This record gives sequence, C-alpha cells and structure tokens, in this order.
Amino acid sequence: MGKVLGYVEKNVKGAIPWLRPLTAEQRDILQTQEDREIVKWLSDLNFWAKQDDTFERHQEGTGEWMLNDPRFQSWINGDTAVLWCPGDRIPLAPSPLTQFSRCGKDDSCVTLFQTLTDLRSIAINYLEENVFSDNDVTMACVYFDHKQNFKPVDILRSILKSVVRRSLPVSDKIRELRRKHSGRETRPTLKEVAEILADEIQKFKRVFIVLDALD
Repeated sequence: MGKVLGYVEKNVKGAIPWLRPLTAEQRDILQTQEDREIVKWLSDLNFWAKQDDTFERHQEGTGEWMLNDPRFQSWINGDTAVLWCPGDRIPLAPSPLTQFSRCGKDDSCVTLFQTLTDLRSIAINYLEENVFSDNDVTMACVYFDHKQNFKPVDILRSILKSVVRRSLPVSDKIRELRRKHSGRETRPTLKEVAEILADEIQKFKRVFIVLDALD
C-alpha cells in the first residue's frame, strides 16, 4: 500500500502544473477554436463560394450602370429598405426606362444581356469593397437553386452564420444554444434561429441581405 501511495503522490505532483488555470492567451486560443466550431455548426451552406465563382466570370466594367443608378444608391445609403430587381435578363447598358425590368421575349431591343445573378454578384462585390469595411455593417448573400430544396430554416441559419462571423466572439446565448443541441447532434430550430438573428443584427447599424433567384 505504501508503494502505491508513493506512486500516486509522485505522479499527481507531476501533473499539478497541468491543472493550473489557463493563461489569457490560452483562453483566447480555445475560445477562437470554439467560435469557429460554433459558426460551422450553425450551417453547412456556403453561398460565398457561389458568390466568388459568379463574380469571377463577370466582365470588368459591366453592371456599372446599376451601381450608379439612383435606386441602387438609395438602397446602399439606407434610404430604401428593399431593392427589388425582377426579370430574367438585363441589358448590359439599358436605358433608364428598362433598368430592372423584364426584356421582351423576342429580344429585339438589345443584343447584349447579363443575368440578374451576374448583377447581384456585382452588387455584393460593391458592398464588400465600399461598405463592408465599416465594422457597424454586416451582410449575407443567398443564391437559391431550383435543384436544391432549401427550407426556410436552412436559409435563416446561413444568414445567421454570416452575421455571427461578423460579430465574433460568439455571444453567450449562441454558446448556450450549441450546448443544448450538442448532446442530440441537432441544429437550432426555425424559431430559435429567428430569435437569435433578431438579437444579432441589433449589434449593427446596417444589415444588407442579397437574395438571388428568390422565385
């Protein structure tokens, strides 16, 4: 018994340095890792990859007419809450009367078109370069696809994921939500996401959400 107690005492004393409280730097590292895991847990969707791919294919200089349009600038400046852009294809250099409107079926009025998806990728890039640098601004983008059956909760989780990334460290409420679901290996419900998203966006002065192919 004496040998056993001596062995335990020796090894416990050797382990004591590992039981000391974490340093501030160690806590920051662990919290950063936890934050990344929580953000990833919120949603598997990554529409930013689609955004990069779409914008990479655009021709430089196209879409500038939209960026300079008073309606777009009104939305950027916060004077307009919603900017609705209907239509399948938009002329590269339309007249003021045809901006953001559907073109004729015979396509007789113009010869060069670009899709609304292209224009939205240009708008998102504009936001990233000219507005997103402000820490009081956050944004999210969603690219709908008829081949994928996204549920409303999937979309809201993706939007929440983008917003949370901008407001790190993760809030205590989100950490508690993660702990609640971790044992069941589930994700937050629609109601939970809606409530937390409403709280998170209050941290910002302006929030931009760009939706493509909503119909």
